[in-house]
Amino acid sequence: MSEYGHNSQLYINKFNILKQLSNFDLLEFKHWWIKMDNYERNGLGTIFSQIKQEAKKLLNDTENSLYETTFTNGKYKIELVSENKGSFQISITRYTRRTSNQLSIANGFDKMLIKDIRNLLKCILKELFIISNFNNFNVRQEISITGDYSNVGNTEKATSKIENIYQIPLKLKY
Repeated sequence: MSEYGHNSQLYINKFNILKQLSNFDLLEFKHWWIKMDNYERNGLGTIFSQIKQEAKKLLNDTENSLYETTFTNGKYKIELVSENKGSFQISITRYTRRTSNQLSIANGFDKMLIKDIRNLLKCILKELFIISNFNNFNVRQEISITGDYSNVGNTEKATSKIENIYQIPLKLKY
């Protein structure tokens, strides 16, 4: 961040020093976490930490191509899909008619429009497959990140997909 720290960038990346930080503690995610209180920010940080762990398992699993989980009494559903191991998709579905007054780690999503969730998912994919791997396995020019969102009836869905994510077997660093 300053001229004194310029030489440390190599070591920060080489030893993945920032790996223990939640996404919502990184400056790249300030756009989202600035709107949340600490509970909501930590909750979404926990969800995305879980997504990273499940993504690693899913990409290394030759038999399974789908992972899904729900939060806040079924108000949010998160799906991870990796059908061909060269692409990876995250979807978050919000069921708008389901309400819950209970505290949940997914409450931070309530402060976002569905298009904001789509943009957040794109940033999560970029952080997971490009930044945290420091391009050791991925060639940035060949990677494609797309996203879409829909609002149909009582359901809003945000989806982001990354393709051409590795040339050799992906080894996510955690």
